[in-house]
Amino acid sequence: WLSAIPAAQLPDPLRARQQFWLGMCADKLGDSDKANRIWERLTRQQPPGYYTWRAEVRRGSGSLPVLSGDSMASAAEAVSLNSGQTWSPLESGNPLIDQLWRLGLTQEAWETWRSEEDKTDRSPQKLLLEGRLRLGVHDHWTGLSRLWKASLRLISPACSTRFLLHSSLHPQPLLPVFLNASQQENVRLELLQAIARQESRFSPGVASPVGALGLLQLMPATAAEMAGERISADDLREPGRNAVLGARYLGDLLNLWQSNPWLTVASYNAGPGAAASWVSPELKQDPELWVERIPYPETRLYTKKVLGNLWAYLNRASTTARCTE
Repeated sequence: WLSAIPAAQLPDPLRARQQFWLGMCADKLGDSDKANRIWERLTRQQPPGYYTWRAEVRRGSGSLPVLSGDSMASAAEAVSLNSGQTWSPLESGNPLIDQLWRLGLTQEAWETWRSEEDKTDRSPQKLLLEGRLRLGVHDHWTGLSRLWKASLRLISPACSTRFLLHSSLHPQPLLPVFLNASQQENVRLELLQAIARQESRFSPGVASPVGALGLLQLMPATAAEMAGERISADDLREPGRNAVLGARYLGDLLNLWQSNPWLTVASYNAGPGAAASWVSPELKQDPELWVERIPYPETRLYTKKVLGNLWAYLNRASTTARCTE
C-alpha cells in the first residue's frame, strides 16, 4: 500500500513520510539492509524534519542534545543574535520588487507586489513568493500558512527551491526574546522556537478558542502558577514575559519526564495527566509507533510537528549547504 503512489508524484512532506514507513516495514520484516538504503536516501534528499530525524535515529545517529538544565546553558550563550533568517533573492519576476527586496525595503516590496499580483494565480510558486513576502513584513501567521500550502503542492521541486522553502518555513523572529528565555530558564533555544512555531506561528497576540494566549500559548492558570502571581492577558501577549513563563513550564515538564522529548511535547499539548496514561513499553522500543497510537488526534499531530520543528531548528545551519538530488 505504501508503494501504491510513486514517490516522485508526492509532495515532499508526504514523500518523506512514505519513505520512512517503507524503511520501517523493511526493517520489521528483517531486511535491515533495504531499510538502511531507504533511510539513507531519505536523509540525503530531504531537509531536516520529523521523518528524516527518525530515519537518522534508526540508522544509529540523530541523537538530540540536552534540552534543559545547566549543562546546556553554554550552548544557548553561543547562539549568535545574527543567526536569523538568511537573505536570499526573491526572484519575483518583477525587477522593481526584486530591487526593493534586495535593498531591505520589504514593506514597499510587499505593497508593490500586492498592487500588481495576479489574483487568479494560485500556483505553489506564487504561494512560496507570497509566504516569503509576508514573513518579510512580519506577518508570520499567514506567511507560514502560505508556505505550508506551497510545500503540499510542489511536486519534485528543484533542490534549491526545496531548501529555500524549508528555510523559509523555519524562520527565527524575536530571536533575542527566545534567547533570553532560554538562558534564564535553562531550556534549549531550539525547543522554544519549535513550540512557538507550532503554537502561535510566532504571533504574540494570538489567542486560542480555549483561552491560551501568546507566543507559547499559555493558559492563564498555568502562567500564574509559573509566575507565582496573577497574570493578565496583556502580560501574556507581551513576548518576553510569555517566552520566559513558557520556558519555565517546559523546564518543569522536561524535569517531570526526565528529558523524554515525546512525553514532554505531548504533555505541553494535552497535559501531563493525559500523557502519563499513554506511557507504555512501546515508547522506548518503537516511539514512532507509540506516537501514532496517541488517542487524541490533535496531540498526535502536534507531537510530530514540534519534534520535526526541533530537528529542523537544530540543523538549520546545514540546510543551505545541503542540496543533493
